[in-house]
Amino acid sequence: MVEAMSYVYLGRSLNMENDLKEELGRRRRAAWAAFGPLREATDQLTDHELRAHLFHPTVLPALCYAAET
Repeated sequence: MVEAMSYVYLGRSLNMENDLKEELGRRRRAAWAAFGPLREATDQLTDHELRAHLFHPTVLPALCYAAET
């Protein structure tokens, strides 16, 4: 058995110091990765309401995954 300082369990990054920095960075990367395929199309949009309408259903689930536990 190997001792680890941090690991991902059920979609959540846990570490021995209870530091959220790594977890928040991992969530932010996942959120932007989810939005990546839409970025080319949304960069050309000038309507901010439409951009938000596309942003919310793609980025928020990736950002908030397993946040309630």
